[in-house]
Order: sequence, then C-alpha cells, then structure tokens
Amino acid sequence: MKESQVSSVTRAFPLFLAQVCCQFLGLAVGMILVRALTKQAYGTYAHVLLVTNIALPVAAIGLADSLYFFAPRAPRSHRRGLLVRSAIFVCITTAATGLALWALRHPLAHLLNDEQLVQIILPIVAILTFTVLAGLLNAWFISTERIGLASVYTLVQFLPLGIASVAVWQLNLPLEWLVSKWAWFGMMLLIPLIIWPWFEPGSASLAFVWRAI
Repeated sequence: MKESQVSSVTRAFPLFLAQVCCQFLGLAVGMILVRALTKQAYGTYAHVLLVTNIALPVAAIGLADSLYFFAPRAPRSHRRGLLVRSAIFVCITTAATGLALWALRHPLAHLLNDEQLVQIILPIVAILTFTVLAGLLNAWFISTERIGLASVYTLVQFLPLGIASVAVWQLNLPLEWLVSKWAWFGMMLLIPLIIWPWFEPGSASLAFVWRAI
C-alpha cells in the first residue's frame, strides 16, 4: 500500500471508530429503552424513529451528500458560502416537511394506530430538524478534511438520545419526556452550525451571510 493510501486510512480511522461506537451505543439505547418503557410506549418510540427516518430523505434532499462532491472542488473562498446556502435551503425544506407532518398528524396517528403521536409531533419535527442539519454539518467537516471534528461531532450527535434514555431508565420517566429532551438537547447541538461560518478570519460579519445568499 502506498504511503498516501496509508495516510488516508490513518486519518479516516477516528471517523470509522466514532461510527462503530455509535452503532454499539445505538444497540445499548435499544436495550435500555425496551426495559425502561412499557410495550405501548416502546411501540410509540419505534413509530417516532419510523416517521423520522421516512421524512429524513425528503427534508435533506441529498444536500449533505452533495457537499462531499462540491465542497472539495469549490475555491476555498467560496466554501463557507456553500455551507450557508445549503443550510438555508435545508432549513426551508425541513420546515416544509415539518409543516406537512404537523398537518397530517391525525391521519398519521390513525394509520399507525398510535394516538400518542399527535401529542409529540412537534418534538418529532425538532428531532428531524436536528438530524438533518447535524448531518449537513458533519458532511461539511468531512468534505473539508476536518476529520477530527467530524469524529467528535459524530459521537456528540448521539448524546441527546443517549442522555435522555439513561434518565428515563434511572428515573422512570415517561416517553413524552424522552422525546422532548431528545429534541431539546439536539437543537442545542446545532449551535456549531450557526456560528461556524464566523470561525475563520474575514467572515465575522452579517455581510458575509448576505453575500453567501
């Protein structure tokens, strides 16, 4: 194997390790919740994951994946603008998807035979927003060769569900608390997406955002 190939594999290893850890943590969360929740509540949790996973491709519209192609090829001076435009467009599509979920909450609950979805549809929309935008930021880190940041953020993305699940298990809290705190903690993790365009010199102004748009 050539030295450049070895270097690429070595640099990518932290990201691989982070993704493997997330898979095992996901398994652990499932084992915790199946013991902490009632059968009905766990069924609703499964429906939350189902609704989120179905809505995710619609809201994301492939923009995170497109960053892997376009960001490395864009001039360095245009990359932050690419992130800002992608984030704004994804916010619009995610808002439209969330509005559709809210409008269809009653038919959706009837279709899945789970009326509890009506009460927790807004946290589900927040979870969808967090998942889409966090995926966009993670794709940005990888495409701009910030592998260390991408590895850390991959693990950090899992924290909202992990922390809420442990609290439900230890404190015997209801599913509504789990979903609401998962959504709240997740939205807090979007702060890096908001402030990242200002990290580099010459971008610390609102004029940069207007030029990017």
